[in-house]
Amino acid sequence: MNDIVKLHQVAKSYEKNGSHIQALQSMDLSVQKGDFTLVKGASGSGKTTLLLSIGGMLQPTSGEVHVLGKNIYALSDREKVKFRAHNVGFIFQMFHLIPYLHVRENILINNETTGIKVNENDLLKLTDELGISHRLDHRPSQLSAGEKQRVALARALIKKPEVILADEPTGNLDVENSQVVLQKLRSFCDEGGTVVMVSHDNYPDQYANKLVTIGQRAETVNL
Repeated sequence: MNDIVKLHQVAKSYEKNGSHIQALQSMDLSVQKGDFTLVKGASGSGKTTLLLSIGGMLQPTSGEVHVLGKNIYALSDREKVKFRAHNVGFIFQMFHLIPYLHVRENILINNETTGIKVNENDLLKLTDELGISHRLDHRPSQLSAGEKQRVALARALIKKPEVILADEPTGNLDVENSQVVLQKLRSFCDEGGTVVMVSHDNYPDQYANKLVTIGQRAETVNL
C-alpha cells in the first residue's frame, strides 16, 4: 500500500484545572494516495486534534505520525514549516482569510512566503472553475460565506499539495456551495491527491471512499 498518511498509536492528552483531559484516544490510521477519507465522531472525540496532529501543528502525547514517509514530529520546527508549506493544504470551517488582503493575495499568500511560483493561467483557470475569478480584486468582507470558502479552497489547491486536510469545510455553507467544495475535493483525489476531511454532515459520504469514526476506539470502513 502507498501510505500518504500513517498513524501508529497516536494519542493526545493534557491537564487542565487539575483534570486529565483525553483529547484523542490512541489510534492507528492508514490513508493511501488518492483516498478521500472522511472522519466523523461525536463532539469532543478528537476529530480536529487528529487533523492538526497529521498536519504537524499539534504534537501528540504518544505515538508516531508519518506523512509522505516522514516522521513529522522527528523534524525540527523549521523543517515542519517547510514540509507543510510544500506538501500540505489546509481548509478550515472559519476560512481564515486575511481581511486586509484581496482575494488574489489571500490565494497566493502561502506561495509568496515560500517562494513557490504560480502560473497566472493556472490561477485564472482554478478561480474560474470555482466561480470566483471575478472576485480577485475584492476583500473578504465583500464575499459571501460560500465565496470565502472557495477562496480558502483555491489557496489550498494552488500550490498543488500532496494532501489536503479539511476541518468542517462545509460547516458554514448551504448545500449548493457545499457541493462545489466537495466536488472539487473529489476531483483533487481523482487526479492523485489525498484528502482527510472532518465533518458532522452526512452528504459528504457520497464523495468519500473511506470513513473513519473515532470515539472510544477508531473504526475505518471503505465506502
